[in-house]
Amino acid sequence: MWDFFKKNITPAPVEKRAGFFHDHDTESTITAETLAAVLSGKTVVNAETAMQIPAIAHCVNSIAATVAALPIRLYRMGEDGKPEEIKDDNRLTLLNSTTGDTLNADGMRYAWTKDLLLYGSAYSVIDKSGLYYVSLKNVAVMKYDGDIIKKHYTYNIQGRTYYPHNLLKILRSSDGFGKGSGIVSENSTLIDTAYNLLKFRKNQLLKGGNKKGFLKAESKLGNAAVNEIKSAWNKLYSNMDVDSESMVFLNSGVDFKEISSTAVEMQISELQQSIDDSIYSIFGMADGAIDEKTIKTAVMPILDIMEAAFDSDLLLESEKGSLYFAFDTREPTRGDTATRYNAYALALANNFLQLDEVRALEDLPPLGFNYIKLGLSDVLLDPKTGRIYTPNTNAMADLGSGGALTETRDQDDYIQDPETGLMAGRKGKGLTNKAKSVRMSGKERARVSSGIATDFPRLAADNTVHRYEYGNYQYKFKVIEFGSYDFISRKKIK
Repeated sequence: MWDFFKKNITPAPVEKRAGFFHDHDTESTITAETLAAVLSGKTVVNAETAMQIPAIAHCVNSIAATVAALPIRLYRMGEDGKPEEIKDDNRLTLLNSTTGDTLNADGMRYAWTKDLLLYGSAYSVIDKSGLYYVSLKNVAVMKYDGDIIKKHYTYNIQGRTYYPHNLLKILRSSDGFGKGSGIVSENSTLIDTAYNLLKFRKNQLLKGGNKKGFLKAESKLGNAAVNEIKSAWNKLYSNMDVDSESMVFLNSGVDFKEISSTAVEMQISELQQSIDDSIYSIFGMADGAIDEKTIKTAVMPILDIMEAAFDSDLLLESEKGSLYFAFDTREPTRGDTATRYNAYALALANNFLQLDEVRALEDLPPLGFNYIKLGLSDVLLDPKTGRIYTPNTNAMADLGSGGALTETRDQDDYIQDPETGLMAGRKGKGLTNKAKSVRMSGKERARVSSGIATDFPRLAADNTVHRYEYGNYQYKFKVIEFGSYDFISRKKIK
C-alpha cells in the first residue's frame, strides 16, 4: 500500500528568513495597479470580473466540468514495456472518491481547473488524512531571491509556512517559483474590453436605448423652465418606472442635438461576436463547445499539467519512472453511442481490443470468446495456446510449428466449449478415422509431395490427417517421413 504520507508533511512554523520576500500577487491583495484602477474609476480586472463575462464563464465551466468527470488511473510500467493498471492504491481514492476534505474528488478537480485557467495556479495541502483544497486568495508565495538558478520558495497559508513538498501544486506558465500565470493576467486588455462592453449594453438597457445629447435654446431659459425640462428628461431616460412618460415636449426655440452614435452605428453585435470568438480562441474552443476536436485543444493541455503535478507531488522518489498517473479520456465519449461503437469497431478490426474487453468497457459480462481475428474474418487465433482455426477449411494450425497443419476433423466433429469458447472435437471422432490411399500418377504424387515438403517442412509422422491445396485439387494425407506422404483423398475444388 501507499506509504507516501509517511513523509514529513508537518507545516513549518512561521519564521523570518533573510533573502526572502513575499509575493502577494493574489486576489486577496490590493496591488498598486488595483488601487490606481479603483481611484481612477477604471475596471479592476480579476477573476470575479472575468467570470461575469458570459463567454469566459461558459469556457471555464465547460472545461472544468469535463475534467471533473474524468477518472484518474495509476499505472506501473512493466519490464516488457507494457503498462499494468494498479487499482488498490489509496491515492486513487483521494483523487477519485473521498479526499478527506469537505469537497469530494469531482468538486476538487473542478476547483483546480477553474483556478488553473483563471490564475494559472491551483493548490491542495497534502496531509496524513487526505488532500485539502486551498483557495488561491489564501496562498502567498515566499521566494528566495538570492539564487535564481537553484530556485527556493515556500508558501504562507494563514500565517504558517509550508514547504513545496507539503502541497500538491498544479501550475500553468510557471516561472519556477511555485506560481503560474492564467488568463486574467495574460489577457487583461481583452477581459477589460469585454467587461466594459457588457456594462455599456447594460446602461443602454437601463436608459431604454435613448440617445445621449444636449438641448440648444435660441434664448436664455429661466430657472423654472430649466427645472421642468430636467425633470421630464430624467423620466424619459429612466426605465425604472413602467408608468413613466416616454416623451418630452420642448418649447419653441429649444432643439435636441445628438452627441453619440447609436448601438447599430457602433456595430455592437459584431463587436460582441468578435470578442466572444477571441475568448473562445484563448481557451482552445473554436466554436465554444466541448467536442472531440476541442477536447484535444482545450481539455488535454489541462490534463497533461495535472498528470505531471500528480507524478511530481504524489509519487515517492522510488516510484518515479515506474509509476504514473493518467486520466481516463474515454469518459467524454461514453454518452455518444455512435462515436463509442465506431471506436470499438476500429479496435476490434485492428486486434488491439478483444470482444470481452469491449464488453467490459460497456459493463457487460464476458462471453469467454478468446480468439483474435487474423486478416480474413474467418481465421481465428487463440493467443494463449497459439492455435489457429480456419472454419472455411475446417483446419487447425500451430504457430509454433511454422504454420504447419497439425490435425484435421470433419465439420460435424467440432463443437464449442460454452465455458472456454474453444473449439474441440467430439469423443471417438477426428483422428481415429481411417482412410484408404488414393490412386495418383507418379508425376502428380511427386509434384504434390514436393509442394508439401517446401511449404510444411516440419510436419511430424504422427498419423495426423492434414489437408493441402495444390492446383485445382485438395488433398488429404498423412506423413510417412519427410518428403514421403500417404494420400488419403483427392477432391477437385469447385
